[in-house]
Formats: sequence, C-alpha cells, structure tokens
Amino acid sequence: MSSVRAWTAVALVLMMLAGVIPLVLAQEGNGEEQELPPGLAITSELRAIIEEHREAVQSVILEFRMKLENITERKTELIRTYLEERVNRTEAIREEMERLRRLFEAGNLTREEYLVQLKALQDQLKALNKASEKLGHLIQDLVKELKDAVKEKVERLREINREFGRRVSEEARKIGEEMRE
Repeated sequence: MSSVRAWTAVALVLMMLAGVIPLVLAQEGNGEEQELPPGLAITSELRAIIEEHREAVQSVILEFRMKLENITERKTELIRTYLEERVNRTEAIREEMERLRRLFEAGNLTREEYLVQLKALQDQLKALNKASEKLGHLIQDLVKELKDAVKEKVERLREINREFGRRVSEEARKIGEEMRE
C-alpha cells in the first residue's frame, strides 16, 4: 500500500509540474500580444478551447482510473484475504471431520462423542456458509461502488463537454459580433 501512496505522490508532483511548465512557457515570449488576422485568431482561440477540453477530459479519466484502482485494489485484497481464510478454515474443518470419522471407526470415540464433535464441526461449517453469503454482499457492494464511480465520472465528463460547448458558442458569438463591426 505504501508503494501505491508513493507512486500517487510522484504522479501528483509530475501532474503539477506538467501544469506549471506549459503555463510558464506560454507566458514567456516577448511580452507583447500580437494581433492576428481574424481567421487565424478564430483558429487559435478554437484550438486553445479544444486543447483545454482535451486536457480536462484526460484529467477526469486519470482521476477515474486512480479512484478505480484504489477501490478495486483495496477491496479486492480484503475480499481475497477473507475468502482465503474461509477456504482454509473450511478445509481444516473437513479434515477434522475425516479425522473424527477415522477415530470413530477405529473405536477410539463413542457414538455420542463422535456425534457431539461432528455436530460442532457442522455448526462451524454453517457459520462459514453464512460468512460466504456476507462475502457475496461485499462483492455486490464493490460492484455498486464501481458503478457509482463510473456514473460520477460520466457526469463529470458531461459537465466538461457542456462547458466546452458553451465556450465554443461564446467564441462563435464573439466572432459574429466582430465580423459585423
């Protein structure tokens, strides 16, 4: 888990640097704004809007992947460990039942002793079966959580696309006004 946190921290630092360096480079230059012909200005502005949109979408996708990775990695590890413990416990109970059967057949246990110990082991197996049902619910919860994460990211992408459409419309309106002047 600590390696995941370390890689996450490294990724965050790299993302911050990736955002700052282009900004600094874009602000450098001769400090003067150059007036472009209307066609080139339109093209330039639309490219800038499209690029910002593309980066926003990529950012949401990265965020989703990181959240998904965190959810699935953490929960699947817990579920895997839980399942492994249950399988080992079930196997141990079955081996104990077999051992009891051999002791009974060899005459080392009375019928009552055998039945009492066998009933205790059967009760443990029933409890493990109930635990398996709980595991099924945990897996269903994980699937629901993943669906919710996907739903959230789809909504974020829709918001980004609406903003993109609004910005393009606004730019088209500005261009129309400039053309009328």
